[in-house]
Amino acid sequence: MALYPSPYRCRSTNFLLNTNKHTSPPNDDLDAFQALWKELRGDRPLPQREEFGLATMIRWALHLSVPAVMPDGRVQFRLFGTELARVCGQDLTGRYLDALTPRDLWSVIIRHYEEVARKLEPVFAPISIANGRWYSEVSRLLLPFASMTGENKVGFIMASDYARK
Repeated sequence: MALYPSPYRCRSTNFLLNTNKHTSPPNDDLDAFQALWKELRGDRPLPQREEFGLATMIRWALHLSVPAVMPDGRVQFRLFGTELARVCGQDLTGRYLDALTPRDLWSVIIRHYEEVARKLEPVFAPISIANGRWYSEVSRLLLPFASMTGENKVGFIMASDYARK
């Protein structure tokens, strides 16, 4: 397996995280997820999160996380899919990303969410994680959704994560 060119070593737990937003193998689930987002967005800057109910999202539900962007800029998981919880070893629903450990790992993931909120556009952010016992490559797609207070401000970000084959 090829590693990406910009590694971030997580000193506290000896994790190695590599990210590369420019190269990735295709993923039909993520392609369909982004196509649905674009369709429901229409001509607006951002779609509303309410447009993506469980019946619409069932295909991705196990691999989906939905963090809210709080007024102070912090990101809090409102939903954390069961497959993600299994892989992480815990359900992160209700947790703030900046309070999770190892901080080095989560700081990179927080930067992905900040990029989505800044750009108001989908971001593909694949990651590779290793901790000495296992190695995983994950394809991640993050999609912004309008806040309740305005359609030009991100209130929620849906992320769908799939292990690369």
